Amino acid sequence: MKHLTRTDEEQFRKAHLHFGHPMRKALSSSYHHYCPGESWAPPINLYVDDRNYYVVANLPGTTGEQIDIEIKDSELVISGFCATPTPEETFGTLQVENMEIDDGRFSRTLDLPDDVDVEKITATSRRGQLLVTIPKQQ
Repeated sequence: MKHLTRTDEEQFRKAHLHFGHPMRKALSSSYHHYCPGESWAPPINLYVDDRNYYVVANLPGTTGEQIDIEIKDSELVISGFCATPTPEETFGTLQVENMEIDDGRFSRTLDLPDDVDVEKITATSRRGQLLVTIPKQQ
C-alpha cells in the first residue's frame, strides 16, 4: 500500500479545488439531470419474432393503473405518472443532494410498423415493467 507523501497531498488538494467535490465529476454528464415539471421517457427494449413485435418499458414504482397506452396516427404512445420515491423515515428536513430516479409524468412514442394488427395489441404490467405485445397481420 502506498502512503501519501506531502507532495501527493498537495496535488490531491489542487485537483480537488480544480474539479470540485469528487462526486460531482462522477455524477457529471454521463448521468441524467433531473428536470422538475418535464415529462421523461422511460427506457425500452424492442423485440420481434415471427408473429409479434414486443415493447418492454422499464417503469419501476408504477402499477398498471398509472400507465396509459394508446394508438394514434400509426404510433404507440405509452404515458402515465410515477410518484417521487422518498425514504419512509427521515430525521429533520429532507434535502435532495442528487436525483437520478425519474418521477412525475412520463411519455414514450414509437412508430408502429405497417404490418401491425392494431386491434389485437395487448399489454401487461408486472413488477415495474410493461410488456406490450403487438401482433403482426396474418
